[in-house]
Amino acid sequence: MNRTLPPPPARPAQRPSSARRPVTGTAAPTAPARAPIPPPPWGPLHRASEAGPAPLRRPAPGRRERASAQRVSRRERASAQRVSRRERASAQRVSKGARASRDEAPGRGSRIPVDPRFRRRWVEARRQEGRRRLKVLLAGAGSLALVGLGYAALHSSIFAVKDVVVIGAHRTPVAQLEEAAGILVPGGGRQLMVDAGSAASVRAVEALPWVDTVSFRKQWPWTVVVRVTERTPVAVVQGAAGASDIVDATGRSLEEVPAGEPVPALPVIKGALQAAPGHHVLPGRGMPSGQLGTLLASAAAAARVPTLTGVQLAWSATQGLVAHAGGWPATVVLGNASQAAEKFAVLQELASTAPLAQYSQVDLTVPGHPALTPLQRP
Repeated sequence: MNRTLPPPPARPAQRPSSARRPVTGTAAPTAPARAPIPPPPWGPLHRASEAGPAPLRRPAPGRRERASAQRVSRRERASAQRVSRRERASAQRVSKGARASRDEAPGRGSRIPVDPRFRRRWVEARRQEGRRRLKVLLAGAGSLALVGLGYAALHSSIFAVKDVVVIGAHRTPVAQLEEAAGILVPGGGRQLMVDAGSAASVRAVEALPWVDTVSFRKQWPWTVVVRVTERTPVAVVQGAAGASDIVDATGRSLEEVPAGEPVPALPVIKGALQAAPGHHVLPGRGMPSGQLGTLLASAAAAARVPTLTGVQLAWSATQGLVAHAGGWPATVVLGNASQAAEKFAVLQELASTAPLAQYSQVDLTVPGHPALTPLQRP
């Protein structure tokens, strides 16, 4: 059976190029003829020409198309106005402090609705926070009111001092202590409890002659306990007019004894100047300023020997610290205040074993080796 084959397709003709040059010596091949391009099948509006295809022309819009375009334009303007109103309302709500849960979506003014249960919980939480703030404010106001009432009551006459208990005051009268401490107010009143025992009261009481230290303790609502520590007298300073001052180890005058009145059995310091009670005595003429302390220290040591009476202490420019005791004519040379207690203990032992009335001088500069000088008899 014979089968007929279709003829081969024709090759498209190549456009001759002007750039090609014919080969010298041989004839240039001739190009096959180009087949004409068939016209397009969609009508005469797109005819081919040398300048290219003709532009597509649209028919002029009719009345319906213009009306439809106007309706679309009006809808777009109305939608834009609605969006603008929504944006202004949202901005006003934010400026007034409205806090709403929202989620920013790509579109303008988009919001996610909130579940009513979450809204109720949020409202209840805000109410509870307001209640807590109100309670704190009320508690603070109540505390301030109580503090003000307490302050007013403490500074009123309701809490004035009624009872004063004084401990340790043997030489100082209680009325003098109360007056110095300010407990007795001029006019017959009493000091307030809150003001009792101030620093000014302590300084005023310690300025009294016999008072060394003082402390105050309040027993509410109306009692004040005053504890006093008094000074210890160690010597007597004799004045030129016959009056005497009782002094302690620091030289502070505790009390003035007028002339003719009995004086306590204490060592007597000669050569010092008297002072008013509450002030310190001063060294007299011819006595160095530092030797008054030596005399006071020796007097304090002699006061601790009760059986040694009639001790008189003085300062000598040649012998230093000297003393007379028991009315004996012997001059006891002490030298300085070092080992004063041991020196007076040796003097007491010598007075009990040897007749000191037969000696003119007893040298106790070295307490372990006393030297006695007998009287020169004619």
